[in-house]
Amino acid sequence: MNTTAAAAQANVTVATIRKWARTGVITAAKTGRRWVIDAASLSYRIGLPALLKPTKGPRMDHAATYTHTYAGHAEPTIITPQIKTRVRGGVTITSITGLAPLLTDHLATMNEPQRLHTLEVLRTARIVITDTADEDEATGITQTTSWADHGRLTTTYDATAGLPVAVVLNLAARLRASIDTATAAL
Repeated sequence: MNTTAAAAQANVTVATIRKWARTGVITAAKTGRRWVIDAASLSYRIGLPALLKPTKGPRMDHAATYTHTYAGHAEPTIITPQIKTRVRGGVTITSITGLAPLLTDHLATMNEPQRLHTLEVLRTARIVITDTADEDEATGITQTTSWADHGRLTTTYDATAGLPVAVVLNLAARLRASIDTATAAL
């Protein structure tokens, strides 16, 4: 679909659709000067605000692992989520790296080239969760490519064909709920 139809369906401006396409928030291909928007990806993004609401349910396994051998490495790497929390200027900032084990359901549905490419992109990606809204400079991290919840959830993840940014932002919301639940239990 084109940007005008996508904007009407999402109830946003055409400029917003173009920005989402450019930044990988939705899957889209540029043909000449026009964007062709993937309808399924757009539908997922439209439903994202509902997904970002914390849900009650089983606690996420923050100690999950994923084993992968990166290109050029002889030995496999065991990936485990790393969660670090600090307070800077009165703002609590939680940074999560090692995202692959938390996305195994999505990785399992990809073909081999997509999975390998996505794992390579995830290798340097992180999620940052803050307790303060700030859409411009939510975390002070210059690599932030996408955000949600008025800057409280950000990621440096760059979308791949098999894993849109919206899925990683959804993971960020689930992690926030999981971390908040674990903290409340202490």
